[in-house]
Amino acid sequence: MKRIATILLTLALALCALPTLALAGEVQPPRLPTLPAGISLTPSIRRTRAAGPVINTLVEPVLGETAKWQIDTGVGYRYGLLRCNPEDNVYHYIYMSGSDFVETSVFTYTIRETGDYWLTCDVLTADDTWSTATLFFTVTDLAGAESVQSKVREIVGLCPPGGEYEKALWLHDWLTENAHYDRNYQYYGPDGVLFLGKGVCDSYSKAYNLLLEAAGIESMRITGKGNGGDHAWNAVKIDGQWCMVDVTWDDPISEYDYEGKTESGYERHDYFGLNEELLTMDHTIGADSPYVACTTLDNSYAKRSREYMVWMDHIRDLFMENLADGQLTFDVATQGRVMVGDGYYYSRTNAQKTVDRCTLLACALMSEDLWAFVGGRDVAVNFTYEIEGPSDGPSIHCDVPVETDLVLPSGLTLVDESAFENADSVYGVLLGAGVERVAANAFAGCDDLMWVVFAEGDVQIDDSAFADVPSGFVIVCPLDSAVSGYAADKGYAQANR
Repeated sequence: MKRIATILLTLALALCALPTLALAGEVQPPRLPTLPAGISLTPSIRRTRAAGPVINTLVEPVLGETAKWQIDTGVGYRYGLLRCNPEDNVYHYIYMSGSDFVETSVFTYTIRETGDYWLTCDVLTADDTWSTATLFFTVTDLAGAESVQSKVREIVGLCPPGGEYEKALWLHDWLTENAHYDRNYQYYGPDGVLFLGKGVCDSYSKAYNLLLEAAGIESMRITGKGNGGDHAWNAVKIDGQWCMVDVTWDDPISEYDYEGKTESGYERHDYFGLNEELLTMDHTIGADSPYVACTTLDNSYAKRSREYMVWMDHIRDLFMENLADGQLTFDVATQGRVMVGDGYYYSRTNAQKTVDRCTLLACALMSEDLWAFVGGRDVAVNFTYEIEGPSDGPSIHCDVPVETDLVLPSGLTLVDESAFENADSVYGVLLGAGVERVAANAFAGCDDLMWVVFAEGDVQIDDSAFADVPSGFVIVCPLDSAVSGYAADKGYAQANR
């Protein structure tokens, strides 16, 4: 009884699907399928229990072949097929026929994995009573049989040469391009997406795990919640660093699925290589799930492909214009969306988590880049984004950190003539409050000098104070000050604070 109780508690996971692109140029809100009512080992409607029927085997289950069974009585049937997972010794669904009774008393299934199986069927009788028929059987290995294992070897054999990142990405793309989400919630085993081209998140994540392991890439299945619904995805170790990959949500439900077609054409890589912080914006790792810390974005598709810059296409020019004008600190409104290419975009009004996750990811990756600054030099910029904000999108805050390796003493009023002339390795200078004059040739010939920061703007500066400094030298000073006027007269780039 303890074993059966464990089995009854082991239900298959169902996908919470991704947002769907609309042809009008905007990504629509997520379509969130829910399990049909009554998916379980007992009917959703209480009926009088009758004597148990018998499942007759018409064609014996053999690896790689289609087995056939028939129920000896009844007018309605609801089937479930479970396989015992050798890792936890618990039966898990690989197939469920759904919550509604069907009229056919014959059930067929092509077995693609060895192991112990449990076939169950809720049987409805003419007098509106029900009972459950069960059958346990074992499938052994068979040389040359077309199985999950042989299919995995075949697919991995097609994988082009490359490193772990390239292989993990190719296998991800094989699944998204050759399978689609099973909106009938029937296929839970890896055979669903590998052989039939359809399955729920359980099927995607199990298949991806097998493909990665066969390719020599360490991985594990993670279970928990996705947007509140039961869900499964993968943690993948690429080049020694763990990251999160959700293949199912990278293969979103589209209008094609609702027309009965099998390919959406909207496959993407939004959930390839995320860290835990970004993934858990809409995923929750289950307390009983395997767990490994994923902290890096080095293997995110957005970073490797620089796709994150495309997401910012609609506001990127505003960053560049402000930096070219010498702005050290400024805000740029996100307009409540991120671009996804070809003129489509996610709108925050109907896909807030997606927009916020993509914007946070873009800010993290843009902060690793160098940006053209006033004077033609490249600088690092800290991009930060606060999720709290108006529905039309909070702003991205941009800050250029001014690094100074030479800070003159407090209380200094005069920088003497030739004080630092031809000094080596002076990168940035901070002139504090109280400096009244910078004498001739004070910083002349400093070949590494990138900027001088004036805390105050009322400073007298000799014409030759910064003679022969490098191209791109910047004076940072208060706006409309004497120092600002000096920089303009001398043709030095300036940034205002």
